[in-house]
Amino acid sequence: MKKLMALLLALLMMTLPSLTLATNVQHSTYALAPANPTQENVEKLQAEYQPENQDAASCAIAVMEPTQLTVETLKAIFEFVDVDRQPPAQYFPENVQEKMARIIQGDPDRLYMPEFMSLLPEKMQLDADVQVDMHMTIDYQQGQLVLVVLGRETNVGIEWKPLPAQVIDGAEEDDIVRFVVPADVMARYAGGETLFALLAEKPGVGAGDAQRGIPEEHEFVPSKNASDIVFVTDDAVRNAAGETVDCRIIIVSRTKLIEQELERLTSYFTRPENRPIRYFDTETVNETALILQGTEIDSLIPYEITQVMVEDYQQPYGDVTARFLFPTPFAADKAMIALIGIPEANNPETFCWMPLRVEKADNGINITFSSSVLPTMMQEAALLLVMSEPIEE
Repeated sequence: MKKLMALLLALLMMTLPSLTLATNVQHSTYALAPANPTQENVEKLQAEYQPENQDAASCAIAVMEPTQLTVETLKAIFEFVDVDRQPPAQYFPENVQEKMARIIQGDPDRLYMPEFMSLLPEKMQLDADVQVDMHMTIDYQQGQLVLVVLGRETNVGIEWKPLPAQVIDGAEEDDIVRFVVPADVMARYAGGETLFALLAEKPGVGAGDAQRGIPEEHEFVPSKNASDIVFVTDDAVRNAAGETVDCRIIIVSRTKLIEQELERLTSYFTRPENRPIRYFDTETVNETALILQGTEIDSLIPYEITQVMVEDYQQPYGDVTARFLFPTPFAADKAMIALIGIPEANNPETFCWMPLRVEKADNGINITFSSSVLPTMMQEAALLLVMSEPIEE
């Protein structure tokens, strides 16, 4: 409670230096799997099929908000990939990996996973394959090697189905990920929650780049806990003496919009009857509850707040994990969550908030920033709030 009051006092004293002068971002690394579902990266989804001797017809496939199945499955994938440091493809059963290898005609271990979400195909009788076009807000590149994996829950676990995919240029600024779902697969998946994973090869590491000196097979990055690592990128480790720094999360000064949001937070948090997590919209609260299953989220206390941006982020490299050093002695046995707030494009005085995964590290905490917010963070300062169950001090 003392820490909460200190934070609220710091928020109120807007003329003083930022609360987070003692904060440091130690290093950043591209995550090889998303920590949060990425449904926000889909601008729209179109699906159609063409029955024999008939005109093409549309098929409704909805992009779902995160469910317990989405979050639990993604948590397992993220821990396997970005905590245990395993290639994303190896999360799937061996027979699925073999099908992946045949589809891409190469080693699927070279792929990372920039997208994961749930879809809901309408329940209908189909006798034709379904072509799906996902219009993405992420800048995928035409010709980039991509692969789709669909999944459905069964009595014996999740059944996974890898499918060929391609990136094509859209009519507008967005890029389209196109894949075809065979009729027999759609018949099994239609009407039920369908897990969707997009695996891709990062730009600049394909076979076509061999002539420019970029190896076709890049090394899987070592543990980001190594003491000499400052930045980990798609195909190389950059230490303090490296010539290239590909992505940095940085702490910045408060903007006018952030100061206004801090005033609103302060007004809400200082009312004794209010629970801090309830400041946020229902979707954010529900997703937080899914991420922190088993935690009484009304007990969460805001311990740290700062403002951040990202430099030199490149799409579509996916999530970025950054090591933060805060004054608060966060504890590994306490549930933690970070919330990132960014002014809405059409209504900048209203902030859009998203929960981010947090992990206790040997030195500080690791916060994984979603690919859904990183492009905006290149242009706009974001407000970062770290909450935890009460810490005994």
